[in-house]
Amino acid sequence: MRLVPRDREFRPRDQDRDNERERKDSRGPRRGSSDEDALRLREEGRSYAAVARSLNLKRSNDALAAFMRALRQRPDAERAELIGREKGRLDQLETRIRDRDKDDPTRLDRRLTALEKLRSSLS
Repeated sequence: MRLVPRDREFRPRDQDRDNERERKDSRGPRRGSSDEDALRLREEGRSYAAVARSLNLKRSNDALAAFMRALRQRPDAERAELIGREKGRLDQLETRIRDRDKDDPTRLDRRLTALEKLRSSLS
């Protein structure tokens, strides 16, 4: 016999498991949804780090991967437009990096190398 406090109703264990499953399923967006959100946020001009924070992703590389998955799902013409705009954002980033890190050649080189990896991922 199971004792239940008077102010609570007895619920079978199966119902508790179902409720737990529903709670876990509703915790975050599904992958396809977060991919689309990453694309949308990037189109709004947010950095990959800001996209990752907005989508509760662990790293900015996760945001980049989500963006790239969404990009690959687009028709060719739309993808070309999106890539063109992304290249423009990366060009602006390069200008900011060169200006900000001009006095630190090591940092400048490291950031420009990372930027080149971003550019090559679009090809």
